[in-house]
Amino acid sequence: MLLLLTESAMVVLEVGGGPPEDKWKQYLEETQVLPSLECGIEEMLRACADAAGTGRRKDPINFLAAWLMRHNPRHNPVMAQHLLRMAGVSAERQAQEVAEEEARRQYEAEKLRLEHEAAERAAAEAAAAAEAAQHAKLKAERDKLRPFVELALPGSSGTMLLRVRL
Repeated sequence: MLLLLTESAMVVLEVGGGPPEDKWKQYLEETQVLPSLECGIEEMLRACADAAGTGRRKDPINFLAAWLMRHNPRHNPVMAQHLLRMAGVSAERQAQEVAEEEARRQYEAEKLRLEHEAAERAAAEAAAAAEAAQHAKLKAERDKLRPFVELALPGSSGTMLLRVRL
């Protein structure tokens, strides 16, 4: 606990007594502060843009403060219903984003699998081609070393030379 003394008052500040930081966002969403603020800022931007289009100037801070007071979901049932609909749309959007992310991950995994298979096939084909080339080279060298017999066969159109490898 920390005490702050001023000339007119004494303020007590609690240090470390509040919720952890990750709980603040959850609190703000559960109490409809963030959705209300989001709607208010959208309306403020529209009003300021309309005012700028007509040459007038609108104070955005005062507009937002007034809008938030008039549209407090605790006192305005229409706004409360609107925020509930937005929460439903938000949950659907979040579920859709999760599904799209999962589909993207599956696509990427399938793409990697196919690329890996193609690389393996190419490597196997290259190895087979290298083995076939080596086999042909060895066969050619072996054929050069094998003895052969040449036969000259006379015929009506001339002599035909026949080579037979043993």
